[in-house]
Amino acid sequence: MPLDLITELKISQLRYLNLSHCTLSDKLFNAIALKCEVLSVLILQHSNVISQEAFITSCFKSHRYLKLINVAYITEALAFSCVLDLLEYINCTVQLDIRGHHLSELEIDSIERAYPTASVRIVEIDDYRHMLY
Repeated sequence: MPLDLITELKISQLRYLNLSHCTLSDKLFNAIALKCEVLSVLILQHSNVISQEAFITSCFKSHRYLKLINVAYITEALAFSCVLDLLEYINCTVQLDIRGHHLSELEIDSIERAYPTASVRIVEIDDYRHMLY
């Protein structure tokens, strides 16, 4: 079996991917959504270069298996409008780790009015392994 096919098979079966402190392009971010078909947990903490537009238009919005996306300390992802869009991921069920946000109380209230489940879905979890099962 060719190496590229083996690599492709392994990537398509990834359920947990930690890319903390990595530099990711918008193109790579979207490729992950397309290639990692059963990905449940995506950790991007302190990753940079991904644009706000990429978070807003990502294929992850409708990804069937995604349970949690960690965008902690990513300035682009933590902007108010982007957080609103992240809360739309997979029909408002994906949990978000948005540590390091600088949202005001007014913005947090607006988020909770728009998404009544937001307070349950915005989490700070140190160990995500339990989400794989």
